[in-house]
Amino acid sequence: MTSAKPPTPSMRASGACAGAVASAAICAASFAPVTLIALVFVVLGCGVACGWPRLVDLPSPRGTSSVLVGTAAALAVTMLASDVGDRTRWAGAVLCVGLIASFLHQLLRQDGRPRLVMTLAGTALGLGVLGAGAYFIDAADSSQTRHLMLATGLATLVGSVLDGVAGATSRRLELGAAQCVLGVIAGCGAVIVGASVASAALAGGAAGLLSWACLRTTVTLATSAHTRAQLAAGCACVLVCGLVPVAVARLV
Repeated sequence: MTSAKPPTPSMRASGACAGAVASAAICAASFAPVTLIALVFVVLGCGVACGWPRLVDLPSPRGTSSVLVGTAAALAVTMLASDVGDRTRWAGAVLCVGLIASFLHQLLRQDGRPRLVMTLAGTALGLGVLGAGAYFIDAADSSQTRHLMLATGLATLVGSVLDGVAGATSRRLELGAAQCVLGVIAGCGAVIVGASVASAALAGGAAGLLSWACLRTTVTLATSAHTRAQLAAGCACVLVCGLVPVAVARLV
C-alpha cells in the first residue's frame, strides 16, 4: 500500500538532489561522445522506471517498470544506429511499441485489472518523459545543440538546487519565476563554450521552467513519499527538458 502521508521536507529535498545529480550528468555528457550520452539517457530512464509506478501510484509496478526500461533501451539503440541528423527517425515507432507493450501487459494481468485507465495513462506519461529525454541523444550531432544541452543542464542543475533549498518554504509560483530567471542566467554559462547569448538564455529559461513544473508537481504528491518515487521525479524533471536543445537550435 502506498503511504497516504505527504512527503516530508527532507524527502522532497531528496527528489531535488536526484534532479541535481541528473543535471550534472547531462552537463558532463554534453562534452562526451554520443554513445556516452545514450548511456546517460538509459541510466536516467532506468531511474524514472524504478520509481515511476510508485510515484503515480500504479497497481502493477513490475510490469510498468519493465515496459519503461525496455523503451528507454530501445530508444537509445535505435537512435545510435540511425544516421547523423536523422536519429529520431524510429523514435515514434519505439514509443508506439512501448504503448502496445503496456496494453499487452494489462491484458495478461490476472488480478482483474483494477484501475486499468489509470495504469495506461500513467505508463503513457512515463513513455512521454522518455521520448522527450531521448532528444538529448539527437543533440549530440552538432556543436550548437551540444552547447544548448550544456545550457539546459546548467539551468536544471540550478533549479534543482534552488528547489531543494527553498522548495519547502517558498510559494510555487514565486519559485517557478525564480527558477526561470536563474535558468536564463545559468544557461548563459554555455556562452563560454561558444553558444550564442540569445539561444543559451532561451534554452536556460525554458529548461528552468519545465524542470520546475515537473519537479514541483511530482515531489509534493502524497504518493512520492518514498525514495524511489523521489528518484523518478528528479530524473524526470531533467529528461522532460531533452527537447529544449534541439527545439531552440531550430527556432533561433
